[in-house]
Amino acid sequence: MSIVSARLLKQRIRNRLIEYFDVSFDEIARWGTFEIINMWEDIVANGWDENFFNAPVFSKPEVECIQKFCVTWVKTADSTKVDLFDASKLRTTRHWVDFVEESRKAFSLFSERGKFSEDIEIDNS
Repeated sequence: MSIVSARLLKQRIRNRLIEYFDVSFDEIARWGTFEIINMWEDIVANGWDENFFNAPVFSKPEVECIQKFCVTWVKTADSTKVDLFDASKLRTTRHWVDFVEESRKAFSLFSERGKFSEDIEIDNS
């Protein structure tokens, strides 16, 4: 097993965030709301850590976006009492509508710089 540098770990997490933000009501329904909620916890294991999400892997606007999304995620997770698998019902649920809207905004922002290498540290300093 090889040791992964902190920067490379951040790059991999960045890539998982981009994949997570690329979500739709249909995809949420396919996986179920509980699984979508849990996927975030898998990526952002210890919650928000401002010392982890920093340059050069994460730009200032991206960090602010993650912070804002965390608030939306908490509200959505707290309001989800039943595991939903129905896209049409999700489209009528305020917190899930907000969740998808914030996800799309985040995906758009993160797509500007895109995914980074999983194996080679970037140097955007």
